[in-house]
Amino acid sequence: MLLSHSKQFLFVHIAKTGGTSVRAALSRYRWGHRYALAQFICNKMSQFTDHKIASRFPRHSRIIAAKEMLPETYFNQLFKFAVVRNPWDLQVSSFHHIKRERPAVMQGYNDFGHICSQLKLSNITLPHRRKADNREDYRRYYNSELVDLVSAHFQKDIALLNYTFE
Repeated sequence: MLLSHSKQFLFVHIAKTGGTSVRAALSRYRWGHRYALAQFICNKMSQFTDHKIASRFPRHSRIIAAKEMLPETYFNQLFKFAVVRNPWDLQVSSFHHIKRERPAVMQGYNDFGHICSQLKLSNITLPHRRKADNREDYRRYYNSELVDLVSAHFQKDIALLNYTFE
């Protein structure tokens, strides 16, 4: 989450949606309020003591955290926004993120083969890639049952944003 006092916005960073790029582009606006020095001091104290002092929001905080921590009138006047992503593509991206960042969760190709077997997927290969631009089309990862599971879980997002699997 990125709060800008000077530009009066609150960016809600949803994981795996390109939010890191948005944060990089807008991070220069994160200070600029009369409390900026106090936030800076709290942040530095947090770093030195390993005790988090609530001076800013964690990157992937939910908007409810800001609503609870900020004065109501201030929160209500902020321009609030987030970046979202096609839910089927998001699940494939999340899978690759877990594979890269937490390899113990799924160790090697044997575990992936077992997962594919459990999900009744065939002819699926696990690419060993890090860059998203090298990834196969997300639709290749799905069978009809998995499409339906993601559709059910993200039904509100799909309806609101007119996402389609195709």
